[in-house]
Amino acid sequence: MFVHVSSHGVVSLEAREDFRAFELRSELQGEALAHALHGVAERDGQGFAWVLAGWLEEQLTQQPPSPGWRTDFEAMLAYAQRQGWWRGPPAPCVRAHVHGA
Repeated sequence: MFVHVSSHGVVSLEAREDFRAFELRSELQGEALAHALHGVAERDGQGFAWVLAGWLEEQLTQQPPSPGWRTDFEAMLAYAQRQGWWRGPPAPCVRAHVHGA
């Protein structure tokens, strides 16, 4: 799955059935990208973004990709934690590689 940021600053979750890949694809850069990601993710300045796990869950809940999506989502988060791609409370986040920005 990937977080997509359009050239108009619209943020969406795409390929939501693929829980084995995760990245952020953006058509924006710099401050425009930071503004579009407000409330969704924050860039770390090293080619990655920290995407709010709550935002991901909200997107998946609104348009479930499959009946068993929650099990797959929880497995994805557990894998991210084991790999060090997880940042905990107060706002749990998953690390995503940023492409195109």
